[in-house]
Parts: sequence; structure tokens; C-alpha cells
Amino acid sequence: FEVVSAYFDEPEMFDEATGYSEYAYCDINEDNTDELIIHTGNSEGDRVYNVYTYDEDNRLVYVGAIEGWHATLYDGDGTITKAAGMSGEGQYYTYAMKNNKLKLVKEGNYTWDENSSTLKNVGKEIQFKNY
Repeated sequence: FEVVSAYFDEPEMFDEATGYSEYAYCDINEDNTDELIIHTGNSEGDRVYNVYTYDEDNRLVYVGAIEGWHATLYDGDGTITKAAGMSGEGQYYTYAMKNNKLKLVKEGNYTWDENSSTLKNVGKEIQFKNY
């Protein structure tokens, strides 16, 4: 689906985007339908990733929100992982999509350096585009 039409056809479903205004597509649940992720926030402290999909009647459905403070999202095998932290360490949260809702399935702490990382196998970093 196209982000512009989804955003403007259903504007009440989206936060007003001011500081962070980005979107990405990612097939979180591997059903061959990309979910739409809208990244908004006025500052680092209130960043959020809102996730949407289409249901079987082609209606836009809100799936859930992922807090975005100092975060990067990764597309994994049927999951999406948020890594949040600074200075090479932080927390990770892995979500699956069940019945059009995000469900936390795993969480923990991570460290990052050139030789080892808890996050090596969580997937590919999701690339966002400005809208």
C-alpha cells in the first residue's frame, strides 16, 4: 500500500508528525503484506513507531505502538526487534504479530562491539524514508 494515500485517507489514525516524520514498510508476520510503520515524535523522548496493516477487507488496521527512544528497528524472521540504548549497550524487545496485534515475545539486555553482539541475528535494520 502507498503511505501517502493511507496517511491522507485516514488522518485521524496517525499522530501529527512534526519532529520525526518517517515511514517504512516491513512484512512483520511474513504474510506477503507489508505493514506500514509510521515513526513520529517531537523529540528523542517522545518518539514512537506506530504499526498498521490491512485486514482481509482491505481496511487499514492499527496493530500497535513501539516506543522509539534512542531506538533502531530490525526486521527478523516473522518478528520485529527494537534495540534501544546508547554507548554500546541497552535493551532489546522482539515483537511478533498475532491477530493483527503486536505481542512482545522476547526481551533482554545487549552489548555491542566489533567482536560480539547479542543483536547479531535479529535481522536487517529497517530503513525509514521521510514523508
